[in-house]
Amino acid sequence: FGVFFTDFVGKACSSEQYAAWTDCEENYGTLAKSTYSLFEIMTLDLHTVRSMVLMTPWTVIPLAVFIIIAGLGIMNTIVGVVVDNILDVSRNNTDRLAAEEKRRRKDNLYILEDMFAVADGNNSKTVSRDEFIKLAEREDVRKLFQEMNLPDSRQRLASRLFEVLDVSSTGELAFDEFLEGCMSLADEGKSQSENPTLMLMEARHTDRRVEQVEKQMLTILDALNALRNAQEQLLKNRLTLDRPTASI
Repeated sequence: FGVFFTDFVGKACSSEQYAAWTDCEENYGTLAKSTYSLFEIMTLDLHTVRSMVLMTPWTVIPLAVFIIIAGLGIMNTIVGVVVDNILDVSRNNTDRLAAEEKRRRKDNLYILEDMFAVADGNNSKTVSRDEFIKLAEREDVRKLFQEMNLPDSRQRLASRLFEVLDVSSTGELAFDEFLEGCMSLADEGKSQSENPTLMLMEARHTDRRVEQVEKQMLTILDALNALRNAQEQLLKNRLTLDRPTASI
């Protein structure tokens, strides 16, 4: 645009068309002067525009195009800076939350270790169902489990939680099994709360498995009924063969 206005306006400053415009040479006489004038126009300082437009009305078209393009460029720059700052803040916030989550998990590990030591009253290195339920009655334990979204507010829920943690179904929890189960269950619960679709998929998958088990049980019952009927028929046939024939 600077070259354009220098060629079509600056070189015509000495002509009769711009004779009444005393600032023509000063504003558009050279490429540097034209560039600086366009910079003033970009900042909406239009004192160098009025005389030129009055004398050559067609110049309003390139001026309008320049103002639109310059405005869009400035807006893009501003938006880019704002978005970049927002992304930086978001990244910093994500890093801060990750650090807090790591610290919280570390604190929970120490607390769970202390909880296990308290529950293991007989120093067997394992926790039984009764010991776990008794431990879950403590207020500080309930508070920690609530923070980890692990339900234990009632004895039935605590018993069910123990059954979930007892993967090997031995009726006792070793420390590693207790710790890994609590952290894994808390992480899975958090991911499902953030993604309800995953929970829905798990529920529907469980329903499908239950339906399949019910169908298999019905098939087994039908087979057992058929076997029982066959046994009864076989017994009747054997009794008929063993019965003495009447003399004629």
